[in-house]
Order: sequence, then C-alpha cells, then structure tokens
Amino acid sequence: MTTPTARSFDRSSLPPGPKLPAIAQVFAWAFRPTQFMSWAARKYGETFTIRFPGFPEEVLYSNPRDIKEIFTGPVEGLHAGKGNEILEPLVGRHSLFLLDGKRHMEQRKLLLPPFHGERMHSYCEQMRKAADVMIDSLPTDQTVGIHAYTKRFTLDIILKIVLGISEDHHFMRLRKLLGDVLDGASSPLLLAKTLQVDLGPLTAWRRLSRALIEIEKILFQLVEERRASNDANQSDILSMLISTKHEDGRSITFDELRDEMMTILVAGGETTSSALAWAVFHILKTPGVLNKIREELTTVLDGDDISAQHLPKLNYLEAVVKETLRLSPVIPTVGRALQRPMTIGGHDLPAGVVVVPCIYLTHRREDIYPDPLMFKPERFQNDGPGSYEFFPFGGGIRRCIGAAFAMYEMKILLAQVALRTDLDLPANYQGRVTRRSVTFTPEKGMLVNVKLRKKRDPSCNRMV
Repeated sequence: MTTPTARSFDRSSLPPGPKLPAIAQVFAWAFRPTQFMSWAARKYGETFTIRFPGFPEEVLYSNPRDIKEIFTGPVEGLHAGKGNEILEPLVGRHSLFLLDGKRHMEQRKLLLPPFHGERMHSYCEQMRKAADVMIDSLPTDQTVGIHAYTKRFTLDIILKIVLGISEDHHFMRLRKLLGDVLDGASSPLLLAKTLQVDLGPLTAWRRLSRALIEIEKILFQLVEERRASNDANQSDILSMLISTKHEDGRSITFDELRDEMMTILVAGGETTSSALAWAVFHILKTPGVLNKIREELTTVLDGDDISAQHLPKLNYLEAVVKETLRLSPVIPTVGRALQRPMTIGGHDLPAGVVVVPCIYLTHRREDIYPDPLMFKPERFQNDGPGSYEFFPFGGGIRRCIGAAFAMYEMKILLAQVALRTDLDLPANYQGRVTRRSVTFTPEKGMLVNVKLRKKRDPSCNRMV
C-alpha cells in the first residue's frame, strides 16, 4: 500500500463499477444484494466501485492480496467506525463499532477478556441448557421458521451469560424488547436517517425508539443493582465490565456500558441466530452431513452430555460451521473509510472513499474454493484457507471479539439439534437469501418440518 501524491490523484482513478443511477444501486443492494454483487463481479471483475446517494463511493475487493493490504494497513488511515455510523441509532455512539484509533483499541482491551480463554469454558453448560430449552419449545409435527427459535436461543444466552439475569420479570421483559428491536430494525431501509421519523404510534421508528428507551431503563436498573451489591462472585459479562477501569483509572460509564451491551446484542444476537438458521439449512440440504455429525458426536461424547472438553474434538462439526459461514456469510462486507489518499490494489483512491473487503465474493472464489457453490465441510478439516481468504468475522484489529463465543454457541446448539431432533426441509424450499437490516438470512425464517427424536432410557436400554 502506498500513498499517492495529491497531483497523481483524480476521481477517474476509481475502479469502474455499475452505471445504474445511485438510487437504483441502493435498492439493488437493499433487496437483491447477492445478485447485485455477483452481477457486478462478473461484469467488472474482482474490484469495482458502487455508489449510494449521500454516501462516499465504496470500492469492493475480493482478491485476498488486496484484502491483506486493507486489514494490515495503517490504522490511522483506515477507519471502520465512520463506515458503521448507520448503526448508531441501535448501538449508540460509544459502541466499539463506531470507535477508531486509540479509543477503539482501549475499549477493545476492556471488552476482550470475557470472550476468550478459560472464561469461554465456563459458558458451555449454560449454552447447552439454553439449547435444550429451545429444542423443547419446538412444536412437533409442524412446519416452523427455525430462525425465530435460534433468535430466542441467542437472546437467552445474552440475557443469562452477558447480562447475568435469570428468568424473572427483567428476563421476560428484556427478551421481548430485544426481539422487538431486532425485528423492528430488520428493514434494510429503516436505518437510513431520512426514515428515522416519528409520525405516530403506528410507525416503525416510533416502536423501535420506544423499545430502545425501555431497554435503556432496565439496563440502568441492572447496573445500579450490581454496583450496589458489589458481589465479587458475579461471573456475568456485565458485572465484569462494571468492575473494569480505563487506562487512566476511570470507571466505565453507564453510557459506555449501555452501548457495548447493545453492540453485543446486535452483533451477537442477530448474526449468530442467522448463522445457525443457515447451518440447519445446509445440514439438511446436503446428503450425508447430518449422519457424519451424529457419528462424530457418538464417538466423542460416548453417551455424555456435551461439555467444554468435548468441543475441541468435534472437528467435523466445526468444519460444518465454518463451511456455513463461508457459503452463507450473514455479514457480506466490512468497510474502512480512508482518512487520506491511498493506493490499494493498484488503484489510487481519495480520502473519504470506503474500501470494502467483500466476504461474500471472496468466499465464492473458484481459485480458492473449487466448486464454490457446493457445501463441502471437508474444505476446513485440514489446513483450510488463510485469514485473508476466509474472514466471516472480519479481520485485522477489527476482527469480531465475540468470534470464539459465537463458534461455541453454534457448535453446542447444532450438536443438540443433531442429537435430539429429526428435522427435514419442506418440499421445494430453496432457502433464498433475504436481508434483515445488515444481515443475510434465509427466506421465510428458514422453514423446517419438526420431529423430535425418541430418547433412550439407559435403565432398560429401550427407546421411550
């Protein structure tokens, strides 16, 4: 990566891209994003420029060489926070999503410990119990949208592990409110500033903003209760963050806590639930995958409930999760706004342009993934692709801090689904991509026919 001189740069140096009117590109991106990206890549190659009215040009890249340039480039020149400003109404201005530079690095250090190391092992039992609760709630012998249930599962995890609340009035109220927020923000257009208007009680923005206000009130009460109790035995993530301090010794403020909790909700609740729905689709759609998962679980678990010690041994299940994230990434792109002119991938780019590693297109490159449209978990059972060829959680210093947490959730729920259910797909169900705000989800909530498996009673060795 080099920095072009002011003299060497002009607007014509941007890579070519769709010549559709900017407003038409907005609607294509909002409602037919995969078709739009695939068409543009076929017509303009692995690097192209897209334009939206009122926003800087975005240059999409799918060559791992160029993506490495972006992820390893100077942090002072490549800001992600500005590109995420569309999320501010949901996550707040103190969110890790919106920070750059020193503030981002400091906040990241505060948030990182609960999501790594031995802490992760302690979450396994709670995740397994939440998975069983979800499965027990499935209506048998019916066709349902499984995404609604995976969303409930991820919300329960957030409420219990992140916020540290049990099934009391706070729990039930927050579950509903958080679900309302995710559903309310599902429109890909609602986050546009011009549509954030309160025109009465029936408007989507009124309902969304009121839910956010009520969530804030409950979070404030929870924080005050934790600070008053000063219980050192609290192991939830909220309590750990309350006790942390900035490098200068300042305690973390409520505004910071609130915004990071909302960030975890948006980043962890919606994305992981969508990824789980996609995983179920691919497992049921691809012959032989479910049987291989069950065979591995039988060997590794040996009749025990799944625990933290089992997870590293479930190599095929992990490969299934990774192949799901390759073929059906729930976040299609990540962006960096240039703070100064730069040359990336041989193109001279001005300050203000957003460079965009395209997860969706990179994950479908035939030179990296032969038969890229086929679901083949075996791709990830050996060395697998590199970090600039496979990056469903982003890359560089902006890689999602909750990646390991999400992988834990997915493996545990999918293991329980494989062991305890006999799901199948309705005839002719295609699982087409639909957009919920910034995430890609399966159409109609990922339809499945539900049938629970019979359990074996060890006392008599019979199916009951």
